[in-house]
Amino acid sequence: MTRIALRLLLVALAALAAGCAPDAQKDAVVFDRVLPRPEPTMVRYVHEVHVPAAATQPSPSEIRALERFLVEHEVSRRDEIAIVTGVDDRLNGTDQARHRALAHILEQRGLRVVILPGAFDAMPQAPAMVRVAVHRTLVTLPGCPDWSGPTNVDGQNQPYSNFGCADAMNLGLMVARPSDLAGGRPSGALDAEYGAAAVERYRQGKIKPLDSDAANPSPVTINMSQSSGGGGQ
Repeated sequence: MTRIALRLLLVALAALAAGCAPDAQKDAVVFDRVLPRPEPTMVRYVHEVHVPAAATQPSPSEIRALERFLVEHEVSRRDEIAIVTGVDDRLNGTDQARHRALAHILEQRGLRVVILPGAFDAMPQAPAMVRVAVHRTLVTLPGCPDWSGPTNVDGQNQPYSNFGCADAMNLGLMVARPSDLAGGRPSGALDAEYGAAAVERYRQGKIKPLDSDAANPSPVTINMSQSSGGGGQ
């Protein structure tokens, strides 16, 4: 066989192999069904505190009304509480003192408070009124379990209807800050020197010993004799 014939044969074999190769774009599996996941939902509760025109502190009746609002909506440190002011260049010293006084009242109850300009919310209706906005993220669990579809594997390699339900439900019930489902928090400042020192100790064989209490925790005793649980003593 001449060199020319051999080259022609190789070209023909290469073309045949290319024609038999699977089309990655054509054979790609596309999931038609969206897997279940817990969804974060933002809600907002608003309370208006009226302060006498010449005063900076709310009256005792207004403070009691604020406390009823906090109790009714079960406001806690997990919520984001904002004191909404007017536009910055329209605030006088009395307005600023009102906002600081109200923030102090809320902080004394262990709540996290920020003071925001009116651009973040609707403007108060009266000059002597301060608006407290509580922002909370709730978790909407997926509709699980879902056995509406067949559980056998189909020819399109699609997940069955209940696929992922257990993980989605567990995540939604366990998450401490539901807002993390919408977006993660920044990691903050990192100490590279501290991490590098740990690596150096490992290389030198100078690893710090484990805490004896952490390495050998005391056994946990579970009392199974009580038929009902309690929320405290």
